[in-house]
Amino acid sequence: MDLNIGLRALESPLFRVDSVNSIFLLAFILVGSLGFLYTVSAGSGSRKTLLSSLFVLASLACILSANMLLLLLFWEIMLVTSYLMIVSAGTGASSGAGYRYLVFHVLAGAAMILGVLMQYSATGTLSFSPPAVAAIPFFALGIGIKLGAIPFHTWVPDAYSRCSIPTSVVLSGFTTKVGVYAVIRLLPEVAWVPYAGATMAVVGVVMALLQRCSRRILGYSIVSQVGYMVAGVGIATSAGLDAGTLHVINHVAYKTLLFMAAGAVIYSAGSGHLPRLGGLVRSMPLTFLCSLVGALAIMGVPPFNGFVSKYWLKAALGAHPVLLHTLAGVGIGTGATFAKLLWYTYLRSG
Repeated sequence: MDLNIGLRALESPLFRVDSVNSIFLLAFILVGSLGFLYTVSAGSGSRKTLLSSLFVLASLACILSANMLLLLLFWEIMLVTSYLMIVSAGTGASSGAGYRYLVFHVLAGAAMILGVLMQYSATGTLSFSPPAVAAIPFFALGIGIKLGAIPFHTWVPDAYSRCSIPTSVVLSGFTTKVGVYAVIRLLPEVAWVPYAGATMAVVGVVMALLQRCSRRILGYSIVSQVGYMVAGVGIATSAGLDAGTLHVINHVAYKTLLFMAAGAVIYSAGSGHLPRLGGLVRSMPLTFLCSLVGALAIMGVPPFNGFVSKYWLKAALGAHPVLLHTLAGVGIGTGATFAKLLWYTYLRSG
């Protein structure tokens, strides 16, 4: 990429707020504020707090970027800060998870660079526009890794279950959601995208149901719920975009709550392994209540927020019966997953 490309990119406004990214901005400010308070209250130290803050700022800059060049720049800053956050736990498990995370996301960054070059070559602009045919495979690979799309999803439960608890709270609200935003900007009206989202939803919920570690359950559940978002925004209708982006803000609210509750259990009980837990409703009633609220929300039970966005998704997908029925089945699996999590953690006799 020569200097003239960069100069032409800088002729337009560097950042902008519009109807597409404003909902992401709201969601990120919400989860960033909660994550910062959780990190500080957990006594994570100034280095981890600084890394978390830089990661949040880079995520915000990603969605506010007015062109592909800036999006790519802050995408890479997210990678560096998130990697350092993961390995900051200082354990062998976190180091291994951080290394695997780095490999996946360096590959994603390389694919995105090639995609941007292909897009610029075809269109002569770095502004967001419908993707050129040559750019689609590279955007699909880069964004797919960031999303945790199948078969690149393994980094999500791996990283989120092995990093420190405050780090998992912060990461859960941002990394994959930036991927959803990139779908809207870089892969609009690509026919197979919503079906890739439905595949994520199915595989994620099946794997979540099979897990015995609370944070791995939540990690695979992220894959599944991001699949809902991708299915919604991927159909590229105004109803689908509205429903998919609303599910982003709803998801970061209840998933942040669920990760915080899981962290509280690990701090108190010393483990997030379900067979070692049980009966915590008596000693941790407030944490149980928070977990129950988060579980009911992710299940889509009225009047909780997950019900609203899932109802909108159902309406938006009315003309796509395969997607509609697939996500309805995923909803049943989500209910079973979180019933299992609540039962083993809080309700069964320990």
